[in-house]
Amino acid sequence: MTIIFVVMLSVCVWSEQAGNPALNSLNVNQTATTTQSGGNMEGKEVRIGAGNSALWATATTAAQNGSVNSIA
Repeated sequence: MTIIFVVMLSVCVWSEQAGNPALNSLNVNQTATTTQSGGNMEGKEVRIGAGNSALWATATTAAQNGSVNSIA
């Protein structure tokens, strides 16, 4: 179960921090800086960023505890 959790967490964090490819054609800056979290922030908790939102979503799904932190 730990291997499955780590693999799925890696996929989720990578996809959230990669940003939205549809916005690349519009020249939208999606890189992480000191003033913005970067990545795909749609529906994410701004206080914790995309990476921690992905961790929370994966852990919540794995544990099925019903908590929701970063859903739109």
